[in-house]
Amino acid sequence: MKKLILLLIMVSFIKANAQTDSPYTYIGIDSIHSSVHDTIYSNTVNQRFGYIFTHLDTEYITKGILIDRTVSMVDYRVHIGDTTVDSTCDYRTVVGLISAMKGGAKDTAHRPFDSIGHYNSIINTNIGLGYTPIMIMAAAFNKLDTMAVVNNQISVSGGQLYDVIPRAGSPYLNKFAFAAAPVKLTFNTLDVYFIVPSGLIISNTGQSPTSISIDYGDGSGPHVDAPGTMRHIHYSGSSPLPYNGKIVVAYPAGTKTAYFKIKIKIGPVDQYGSGNPIVWNVAPVTGRHQGATVTIGLGCGNTKLTKPLIVAKGFDPTNVLSYQVFINELHDYNSQILENDIDVRGYDIVYVDYNYNLDYIESNGKLLEDVIKKVNRELKANGSQEKCVVLGISMGGLIAQWCLRTMEDEHTAHVDSPVHNVKTYISFDSPQS
Repeated sequence: MKKLILLLIMVSFIKANAQTDSPYTYIGIDSIHSSVHDTIYSNTVNQRFGYIFTHLDTEYITKGILIDRTVSMVDYRVHIGDTTVDSTCDYRTVVGLISAMKGGAKDTAHRPFDSIGHYNSIINTNIGLGYTPIMIMAAAFNKLDTMAVVNNQISVSGGQLYDVIPRAGSPYLNKFAFAAAPVKLTFNTLDVYFIVPSGLIISNTGQSPTSISIDYGDGSGPHVDAPGTMRHIHYSGSSPLPYNGKIVVAYPAGTKTAYFKIKIKIGPVDQYGSGNPIVWNVAPVTGRHQGATVTIGLGCGNTKLTKPLIVAKGFDPTNVLSYQVFINELHDYNSQILENDIDVRGYDIVYVDYNYNLDYIESNGKLLEDVIKKVNRELKANGSQEKCVVLGISMGGLIAQWCLRTMEDEHTAHVDSPVHNVKTYISFDSPQS
């Protein structure tokens, strides 16, 4: 029973916060029985978890990172660099683990790695030179032992954790995570130029790789190249099956392995993946929402927005999802039907990337409402009579549903309130009850 308490207290705490009505307050857990009290907390994930762990002496967190302090969208238990598990990686795997490690830092002084924006800048520079960069990440961290309460190393009171002193042994386990992959895995060409920039070899272990061996899955075998060395790979052609790649990195303490899958799709150049998209910065509105970056990829040679497909993205606590990730996934074999349908029908993709992904559904719903209104103003200015299509992915489906229903209710109550001008709402992987 005690073994479950540690997990249940954290799950219950987050669940209670997710269900509170006010968008600006959070209610904590008063006891291990999940009764609530009136303590108010800030609306950041770190502060919510901070409440649970605030009394623990961080001196015992020897790696500087406690993974239990954050939400990880990547299963770090799989990505350990071991050949005995299927640790297939992509860009989101690497960035998701980086974000989790940063979120789990015991304090700002021990926050590992640079910002995601810093790494994306390196990526974009290399893409601009015609290269596909490869990211490699290794991280040492601590995890709270689920037996810590049973072993009388940690106690639980009032929804918070406390050190038991003296105690036999440490309640923190030493763990390791490893991930590596090209930032792009699907290509419209047989010739791909890969590179491992030194700035994308990321680690908090204090150890640098002694060698990096990469098999790109083209049949030429593994290649050992120094960081910053370009490697030209020629693939034999399109295939219904992916080319299986493998990255082996040797460190002084041992060798780590990750896998990736390259897909070649030869065909017409997709308009969404080429050219410069239009970018809108939607400013925050106090008491309403925290703003967004809206990226518009024009379709079928359009020079202005005329036929919008508005995409409300899903749950993204580590800020990994983006317009480019969405476009890359459209290029995937498994998405060809959707991609071709969008192409043929001439839709302009309007991708909504919330500034604060962990905000309340209502707040991001109001944000989406403002985006829809802006899209409609743009359609009118461009002389388009088209109506909008809204695609809500996962949590984005709930945001879109709340937004559209609210706009309809407001229009019913106040005829002068603009209706949404949406002809179709698509809910993808979203709960409906």
